[in-house]
Amino acid sequence: MRSAALVVGVALWVCAQAAEADELGDLRGVVTEQGQLIDELRGELDELRAVQTQEGEEVPAVAASPASDTDSLPASADGEVTPEYVDERIEEFETAPQSRFLISGYGDAHYRAVEDGPDGFGFGFNPGFHFRMSDRLHFNGELELGLQRDGHETETEVDLEFAQIDYLLTDWMTLSGGFFLTPFNAFGQRLHPSWINKLPSPPPIYGGHGEVGIIPVVSQVGAIVSGGATLWSDSSKFNYAVYVVNAPTIEEEDDEDVPLDFDFKSTPNSSSDVGYGARVGFLPIPNLEVGASYQTGKVAGSGDRYNLVGADLWYDFKGVEWRAEYVRLSQEFEDSSPSTQGYYVQASYRLDNLILDSGEWWGQVGRVEPVVRWGQITDYAPNERRQLALGLNFWVYESAPLKLSYELNSGKGGEDRFFLQFSYGF
Repeated sequence: MRSAALVVGVALWVCAQAAEADELGDLRGVVTEQGQLIDELRGELDELRAVQTQEGEEVPAVAASPASDTDSLPASADGEVTPEYVDERIEEFETAPQSRFLISGYGDAHYRAVEDGPDGFGFGFNPGFHFRMSDRLHFNGELELGLQRDGHETETEVDLEFAQIDYLLTDWMTLSGGFFLTPFNAFGQRLHPSWINKLPSPPPIYGGHGEVGIIPVVSQVGAIVSGGATLWSDSSKFNYAVYVVNAPTIEEEDDEDVPLDFDFKSTPNSSSDVGYGARVGFLPIPNLEVGASYQTGKVAGSGDRYNLVGADLWYDFKGVEWRAEYVRLSQEFEDSSPSTQGYYVQASYRLDNLILDSGEWWGQVGRVEPVVRWGQITDYAPNERRQLALGLNFWVYESAPLKLSYELNSGKGGEDRFFLQFSYGF
């Protein structure tokens, strides 16, 4: 344990030094760009002076810049230097033309140690592609890349995370179609990327890392209308999503249906059945959101129905970020209605709220963020599970955290686990 603590300590110190060096490099880049802009403006001033000299006009004197005894500020056409003229020239300066195509995404590298299980390294890479066909019509897609072992050979496995077309009908309504992240609760659509999730593993209700949850991070094929608007004031808002998707199917084992073992992706649709769903979120004040989700429909190819109910909460209280979600999944047979439910509660606190002067060396402590999460799955014996996860994050950048966590698990998949993960978003 001492050697592990030493390794973690050295890693945190190295990341802190790298962050400081990179931030200094970014600042130098900004200064360089500003210098190039000044040089360009000075060149234009020299050309203006040459033209005026050839025409026999008097060239007005320009006061020297405070930064130099010989350099001067650019002048307007009538020879008068004004703040408005300088602002206008800066606005005309473009570093690059506007692009219609953007690549984004995220990835991570991690090490996982499991009690009485295999330990080892892993990685993830999810590139995203975005194309603006017009101001109202956009395309968004994301791939999930990984490695798969086939005997003695290693192959690259490519999976489609989502791909959708968005059309902005109004400022408060967007119509989308394709294979989209289902807006059920908050985690799947907003929080599951590794650099956003505060812990290296998803909450128990969503499974992940070989564990069985209630629902996965769901992507479904269909159409969706979503948006948001203000309520009684500019600081109070609501958001909504209403959608129709292909009906899920039941995974089969030994030619018998397994209750509550759904394949929500259902691509392509195996019947004419569909599912309907919606989520509504309310933000009565800027630091609070309460959401409710629901999805129902027929199970594809059968007369059975399913119901998926959810609720989510986000609250920021004096720097402490609270998140909680609840999920209940049920299936209706002729003679029974099996169901399962679960929840998680998570709290995190960024220590920069306590650091007054981040310029000192100890200001790096402000990049540290403790995290604690408690989750549980109940009411369905094969998948019952309880988890207490303790984490410590160090934010190398605002989109690049180094995470350390330890999970205490019991029930289904009850092995305790240790994670060390470096994730990044771009």
